[in-house]
Amino acid sequence: MLKGGLVVNASGPVELYFESGNFLTEIWVDSISLQPFTCEEWNSHQEKSIQKVRKGKVKFRAIDEQGRPISNATISIKQIRPDFPFGCAINNFILEHPAYEKWFTSRFKYTVFENELKWTTTEPYQRGYVNYTLPDSLLRFTKSHGLTARGHTVLWGSRGGNPI
Repeated sequence: MLKGGLVVNASGPVELYFESGNFLTEIWVDSISLQPFTCEEWNSHQEKSIQKVRKGKVKFRAIDEQGRPISNATISIKQIRPDFPFGCAINNFILEHPAYEKWFTSRFKYTVFENELKWTTTEPYQRGYVNYTLPDSLLRFTKSHGLTARGHTVLWGSRGGNPI
């Protein structure tokens, strides 16, 4: 999945160009919206999205058999199977350390690559010379363990993270 934002400080016709050396690659576009917005509007949207998805209030109440509250109760939670869509970032370290691999795959079913799919990592030195060796290895790893992986933002809002 490619996901991200692009800010262009110009008006007029625009073309967005994708290129892949793999002819089996398909690029599907869905839900495109081109509209101006302020930084305040963007931050407000992000905060609302986070509150809906990630910040749900959970209230625990310890009671006895008669339904009376138990004062000073200690509650602990243990994840007994990795069915909840809960994940963690990985990098090439996991490919070289079997103990970490075992620990990670026994707990998570979702992951994101830390830097391996960022543009500055796959095309770091010269325009047109890309190297997907590391992300390909991580994708093979995730597939072999039944993990769902996603990439990072393709285009960043800052010039330092985008290609030349």
